[in-house]
Amino acid sequence: MAIEIYNATDLKNIENDMEGDYILMNDIDIGSDFDKIGEWSFFGTIDGQGYKIHGSLNPYDDNGDYGFGLFWRVMGMDFDNEAVISNLTLDISINSPEIVNTTSNGSFGHEASLAKFINCHVILDFESTETMDLGGFVGRGRVEHVFKNCSYKGTLASGGNEVGGICGDSKNEGVFEDCYVNAHIKTARGGGLVVGTIGSTESTTVKRCYANGIISDTFGAGSGMANNGGGITAYAGRNVLIEQCYAVITCHGIEGEVGGIVAMSAEENGFIPTVRKCFAEVDISGCCVGGLIGAVYTATHIKDCYAVGDVVGTDFVAGGLIGGEWGDATIDFSFENCYAAAAVSGEGNKGGLIGVVNTDPVVNCYYDSEVSGQEDDDGRGIPKTTAEMKNIDTFDPEWDIAEQDEVTQDEYGWNSNYIWGIGTANNGYPFLWLEVVDVLNIWPKIGAIWETGSDIWVKVGAVWKKVIGLWIKKGAEWKEN
Repeated sequence: MAIEIYNATDLKNIENDMEGDYILMNDIDIGSDFDKIGEWSFFGTIDGQGYKIHGSLNPYDDNGDYGFGLFWRVMGMDFDNEAVISNLTLDISINSPEIVNTTSNGSFGHEASLAKFINCHVILDFESTETMDLGGFVGRGRVEHVFKNCSYKGTLASGGNEVGGICGDSKNEGVFEDCYVNAHIKTARGGGLVVGTIGSTESTTVKRCYANGIISDTFGAGSGMANNGGGITAYAGRNVLIEQCYAVITCHGIEGEVGGIVAMSAEENGFIPTVRKCFAEVDISGCCVGGLIGAVYTATHIKDCYAVGDVVGTDFVAGGLIGGEWGDATIDFSFENCYAAAAVSGEGNKGGLIGVVNTDPVVNCYYDSEVSGQEDDDGRGIPKTTAEMKNIDTFDPEWDIAEQDEVTQDEYGWNSNYIWGIGTANNGYPFLWLEVVDVLNIWPKIGAIWETGSDIWVKVGAVWKKVIGLWIKKGAEWKEN
């Protein structure tokens, strides 16, 4: 039977059995002077039952260095006995943040390994100029770390290494599903609104994750730091799959690669990352900058994606979808069924879809030549007028696209077996069906509402969907979207 937790003393007493099962019975105020629980890893389970832990954590002494976290590490005993934290919100601050200098930090601990976080949420502001992997939940994910239906809100800053709203650096079979982030990420090396960087010896998946925020240089524009920023992650390598993700990102002052979803991606030892059914709304600039991905090195599979907004090159390359592609011609990969409707300007090589192409990966991809201000028609993408971009006849049959008004609806919204739609949604441009939902008849099924910019998203089951052209009620307020 789980041990009941009623107050800060009960919470601290978890250190007497770090393998136990615990359940919160109410919100817990830990006060202004709470120390880390236990000396080493937490191996057990905690069910927060939807309650909140709030207050201030003291930094802990780690052999002369200082870190922070509710625990030192969250770690399972083995593959059959994972640590699990569920249904819990942390709303905390860190005392004396200026002394924190360990190489990895997060609200729950410096690392998650053989651990699951389910329906957990973190509210935290933490800024440091020290070098560290920094995440809203954990600094590092190692070996089967899972985050499902989790969220982070706040500001994070590190003077070096990777920074991400959920996790700073993820390696080895990470899972990030149905997570959302509203954050300002300040980085001096690599920053992603959801995950700082993802480099994995095994498959890591990022699915149905959404982010809204700002990425900037910790030390200010022109700092000279080798830096990059992405709306989901700064780096995707090996077998990473990023699918059905969306980001609204503002990023300026970063010296290196910048992308609406991924700053840079690369094949490693025959393992090729994949980005599909993703889209980004961007206001970004950088040395190597793209509305979806800043730079593709060696190989990346990209399919059914789009980007809109403003893309500005500060030095090298800029593209509405991809900044630059430096692929390996011996590797079979492609960019398929994508488009960009982004203004592309600035210094260096520019393209309406892709700034620079090294191989020949582009298949059935288009860009709005009027919006982009570009005219390239040399295999880097097919230029079309704005009117043509809003006409279903423009797109190759391989696009799997349907008129919006030809798709039937059921109680959960549009009942579409197509990937793309076109109609009145998305200002007339093609959209992915995952974006839209008719909420007139599904209020009993809606689990949460998330507002980002001028858009409103609702959660139906485990899936976030954008509300299009309807009035919805948030508490006592009706709002048009």
